[in-house]
Amino acid sequence: MNVGSGSESAPQTDAHLLVPYTSAREHALEACWGQRAQLASCPVGRPLAYGTPETPWFSRCGLNSCLYCLRGKSWHVGDAIRFVQPTALITLTGMSDDHRTNRELVNGLKRSLTRTGLDFGWLWVTEWNPRGTGAHTHAWLRGDIPGPGTLQLHADRAGLGITLIKQVTYDGDFEYICKTAVWNHESLTAYRQLNGTELVHGGPGFWRDPETGEPIDRKTATSRYRAMQKSRQTGRALVVRSNVRAVDVGSEALGARLV
Repeated sequence: MNVGSGSESAPQTDAHLLVPYTSAREHALEACWGQRAQLASCPVGRPLAYGTPETPWFSRCGLNSCLYCLRGKSWHVGDAIRFVQPTALITLTGMSDDHRTNRELVNGLKRSLTRTGLDFGWLWVTEWNPRGTGAHTHAWLRGDIPGPGTLQLHADRAGLGITLIKQVTYDGDFEYICKTAVWNHESLTAYRQLNGTELVHGGPGFWRDPETGEPIDRKTATSRYRAMQKSRQTGRALVVRSNVRAVDVGSEALGARLV
């Protein structure tokens, strides 16, 4: 893909910024980056003792520069986001082609919005526009949702372009923001240009237990979501233990939360 530079916004591509996870998205990614890379294992992984010749198991390097390992991490990130239960997906256009500049822009926008009394945290990444006309940022938001006018006003003050906001009312495709990181090696290289060495960026206020309000990290969020899924399948009650308090969640409540 011949990506652009600078912070030019691209209104003509806005319709593509919130595409659901369908074959249409896969077609768009292939048009931008070529075919999806097919990988059987981590390129530096070693065979593990508990594997078999018929079903070999390999170790993983776990590096964010490894496409195979990133694919696994993206599902971990998606499960962690599901556990946190974000309230909106925000898209910011007119981003820079430098990840340090983008971090300053996003952090500055968050500070500006929180000064209005909004209480929220978000998890964000930046990616190239589909037609190579600049870059945009996607952010899953947890907490207070700014009104469209408020968001656009503060984005204008920060020097950003058009903003989009979509309320989350479903157990959505939360791996969406990592899609270009895990498509193929070319898309990963471009992704790292815009995001540095991190897969996702999340500030204080996003990673919290939705029941207790306890600050947690991404790995804990992933573990609790998967425990919740297992509890839902077995019909057992899940006990979330934390330093704050313990909460008993019945299987009916779990089902309601995962719809």
